[in-house]
Amino acid sequence: AYVVLPVLREKTVDLTVSFIPGGGASADNIQYRVEPETITVAGADEDVAELTEISLGSIDLATVGGAGDIQVTMTIDLDPRLVNVSGVTTATVTFALEGLETRTFQTENITTTELTGYRASVVTQVLSVQIRGTAEDLDLIDPSQIRVVADLSGITSTGTFPVAARVYLDAAGGAGVIGSYTVMVNVSR
Repeated sequence: AYVVLPVLREKTVDLTVSFIPGGGASADNIQYRVEPETITVAGADEDVAELTEISLGSIDLATVGGAGDIQVTMTIDLDPRLVNVSGVTTATVTFALEGLETRTFQTENITTTELTGYRASVVTQVLSVQIRGTAEDLDLIDPSQIRVVADLSGITSTGTFPVAARVYLDAAGGAGVIGSYTVMVNVSR
């Protein structure tokens, strides 16, 4: 009887991450590091020959707030044809947004999407919205340039509901809204 064992080739590859621009931030504003920087994988020659990096995925900057060092833990997902020789299953991405500030603006400009067969009124009178950008861009923003639109697409009955709202910034410059928002809406017939 013969036993055939596959020969696996080991290779050390970089761990990378990409950033989705948003909330007034882009890759130009970021200094980051990944820990660990590399992992060792093994696989058939044809599977590791051209492999130079493994992407951890993307970080959406519109959803990231805070100042100073921001840390995000990401899972290391490998192609099933590869073996994680290092045994490390997560990586920590530490980054800082440079040259940007975050300010809170108050807006009363809150509306809803259409809801056929119902009447909707916004219960929330004022919403605090966080906007990030350069100091110069933030200085140019007037609260009247901030629009909030409550999404009523999931409403199928009457009552008062918290609903997701989309915030729009109708201003020039590179500033942008960060975070997610909810407003209270009363729905009647």
